[in-house]
Amino acid sequence: MSMAKTARIIGKVADVFGDSWDLRERRPTAYGWSVCLGWPHGQPRGRGGTGGPSIIVTRELLGYLESVRETPGTYDLPIGRTAIKRLRRLLGMDWFAENEAWWQERIEELSTMTLQKFAEKYGLSEGAVDLWRLRFFGRQLRPEGWWLKEPARELLGGDYPRTYVAQCLDVSLGTVGRLRWVVRKLN
Repeated sequence: MSMAKTARIIGKVADVFGDSWDLRERRPTAYGWSVCLGWPHGQPRGRGGTGGPSIIVTRELLGYLESVRETPGTYDLPIGRTAIKRLRRLLGMDWFAENEAWWQERIEELSTMTLQKFAEKYGLSEGAVDLWRLRFFGRQLRPEGWWLKEPARELLGGDYPRTYVAQCLDVSLGTVGRLRWVVRKLN
């Protein structure tokens, strides 16, 4: 007489890949659909088989994961964070790689636009833009001493308004003040 537990199968479900699964459990979500758990149909379960029940990637679950793809920390599902990470990895949802790819696609603009203009264009904080610029280009975008060469030196040494000089040189007003002080001291 066998003392092993027998799992109660409550139905069959197909995943997004077209594979059939034996349904063991439905966990309701706040979105009107359930997270389904079970085993691949026709496969041995438990030790030596497919192990315990797994999350079944249904159309609804995939749609939800896609809808919150850019904000991976905001999941509201009746499963754990580790399970969500495994699902994302299975589905090729790598937020870090996708985020870096987004920045790489805009690298030319990042190298030529001001922090403020780039941030405004894409609805980002200037701090985030500055961090990515630093990551791609290092501490300096311009050659050392660029402000001592023309036309920068003439603009900084002249009596032009700070805002005009800042726009021409694509720097902040504070930078104009600091560089202007040095240039005038050298003249």
